[in-house]
Amino acid sequence: MSTPLQASQEQTYRSAISLLENARSALTASQGRISDAAATLGVDYKGSDGMAFGQLLEKWLNEVNQIKNTCGLMEEQLETSLRNSSNTQGDADEMVNRQMNLSARDNAFNTLAG
Repeated sequence: MSTPLQASQEQTYRSAISLLENARSALTASQGRISDAAATLGVDYKGSDGMAFGQLLEKWLNEVNQIKNTCGLMEEQLETSLRNSSNTQGDADEMVNRQMNLSARDNAFNTLAG
């Protein structure tokens, strides 16, 4: 059974993961719009300044890929941390329950042994 602090901790992990997912989604949408604009500019704007601008857009799109990859890695790390935290809590609960059962058994034995 989780405590309010543990539930809050889990919610914080899930909220952070959701924010990163939303950020990646927004970046992907922006990336699509920029790619479309770059394609249009590539057709309509063929001067050296247009080519330089196209290269700048390509560089930006590559940097966005790196940011999206980093967000994905952060999501994975948070998910791993959430699982580990849940497992640790489960292990601690199990240990406490086991100790309580042992104490009850010892008390019963001591009572019977007199």
